[in-house]
Amino acid sequence: MSHNNYREHEDGKNVLPIYGAVDAEETKASSDAEIEEEQSDASNEGQSKETEPQSPSENLQDISAQENNIEDEDDEKYFADEVQYTESDKRQNPVIARLLEVRKALTVDFEKPLRVSDQLIIMGVILTISIILFFFLYITASIVNHSDTEEESSAVLSEETSTAPADENSNTGSQQSREASDKTNKTSGMSETSKPKKSEASKKEVSYDIEMDTVEIDNDNIHYGYQVLVNKECQCFYEGENIVSLIDTRSSSYDITDDTVGLDENIIDKVNSMLDDFSDIYGNTDIMMACGYRSYELQVQLYNDEVEAYGEEQADLWVAPPGFSEHQTGFAFDLNLNDDSGIAGIHYDGAGNYSWINENCCKYGFIIRYPQGKVDITGIEYEPWHFRYVGPAAAQYISENEMTLEEYLDIVHTYSPEKPLYISGDDGREWCVYYIEESGYDYTELTVPKDLNYEISGDNYSGYIITAEVSSD
Repeated sequence: MSHNNYREHEDGKNVLPIYGAVDAEETKASSDAEIEEEQSDASNEGQSKETEPQSPSENLQDISAQENNIEDEDDEKYFADEVQYTESDKRQNPVIARLLEVRKALTVDFEKPLRVSDQLIIMGVILTISIILFFFLYITASIVNHSDTEEESSAVLSEETSTAPADENSNTGSQQSREASDKTNKTSGMSETSKPKKSEASKKEVSYDIEMDTVEIDNDNIHYGYQVLVNKECQCFYEGENIVSLIDTRSSSYDITDDTVGLDENIIDKVNSMLDDFSDIYGNTDIMMACGYRSYELQVQLYNDEVEAYGEEQADLWVAPPGFSEHQTGFAFDLNLNDDSGIAGIHYDGAGNYSWINENCCKYGFIIRYPQGKVDITGIEYEPWHFRYVGPAAAQYISENEMTLEEYLDIVHTYSPEKPLYISGDDGREWCVYYIEESGYDYTELTVPKDLNYEISGDNYSGYIITAEVSSD
């Protein structure tokens, strides 16, 4: 036995080898037997190959099958959930290395939370998209609303218009005060209580080929005309122009309280026609005109009397402050009734037979200036006895749409000479109405119809209203 297979005991005797006891002869015999067995297997394999030779195609098939088996094993190994490849595996099989690279590129860790910066970016994108959508919807709604507003139509009329040169109403004596007030009105504008509301009527789709011309107008005239707005925000600058007493000019169908009652000379015939027609229908002759033109001084007296009797708050609901009364224009009047003895004093409420006057006054160019339910706009409580001349076109439009003069002017301000508001009468006549803003200088150039009858009226705070008759069939 070899010395290496044994260790020496402490008493000097040999003991069993470290790896087990092996006899040298047995080891040799075992080795010889193994050699003989390998030779025998080799001889048998050689005989088998000699007896069963393989074709080249069969060899190729075997090689291909072996490669497929390797690839299948690699795929199964790659798609297993908990496979760990070593660097040696990657070097020995390039396919595995490539698949691992692709898998790593496509793998997303969905459980890993987003960084704060990423979250802020996502939130910013969402917010930006929301803002864009909001503005898109807002602009779309604005376009639709604007389109609906431009569809407003006119009302039916039945009274003629007449030419009224604007320069006739000019008052040079108070020019400086009017200019100062005009600048104040433009700066401050109208209050919210006097702002008009839009009409629900739709504009008639008609148009005319109207030849236009231009005229210059002194801007003092912005405060004059039958459509001037006078309320608690817009001061009246009339000082008795064109006032004529009714003592000799009224018809026999109504009476007046005294010989001081007067009106603007341009509307007396229209008052007479309206009250004559009423008398012809109902036979009533007890109508009395209690008040027409009222001077500034008289308005001071009436207002002070009302304040003394009821207090300033109540007085403001029924009587306009001095300088802010429509009666000062000469285009407004109050009706009353006589009693059996012919003395005025019966309150006129526009009821019964007298409702005909209130319902048909628009055909003669008049409106109920302070209608029911409009105190938030006019600043004055309902007064069925207070009438105001604004012209037949405006009166019919205002009456049919149940609006105020404030509301009418606001609507007309949206129309221009190029795109006027057309108003139709049931007698076949047509009018066009439009607005031109005051220039801010001494004169304003107005576009007017060249061959049509038209009227110009200042609105008393920003510009001019032109009303022209375009058809008289």
